[in-house]
Amino acid sequence: MRNHLIINGWLLVAMDMYNSWMHANLLPFKKNVGMERTWMAFCFIGSLSVTFGSHWLHKELLMLAGALFFCILPAWTPAILYMRYNSPDGTKFQTWWYFALTAVQFWTGILIVYLYARYTSEMKHREQEEELR
Repeated sequence: MRNHLIINGWLLVAMDMYNSWMHANLLPFKKNVGMERTWMAFCFIGSLSVTFGSHWLHKELLMLAGALFFCILPAWTPAILYMRYNSPDGTKFQTWWYFALTAVQFWTGILIVYLYARYTSEMKHREQEEELR
């Protein structure tokens, strides 16, 4: 599980880099620039949190990534899709891209919450074993 999330985190970082490149180069029609930049910042924060939180098994980073990927980003990404869908420069590829990004973000959030729960239960079990010794 942990190794899968590390790879998934780096994949999400690459997806965020593509989103920022697409925003800078392919979309001359920029209506809500502030909302999109804030969304991209939250995507980068979440991607780096899931990558390093799962690599180091750091509880606070895992909870930050879980909150971002399970609650905030799967609701915010369809809003970006809705803004781009009716724009004159929107394409079918962008529609499917943001759909795939929303699905990956949601399932990553589920995996992060599962990893956090498993990690905390394992730590409690280790503490109980240490007390018995």
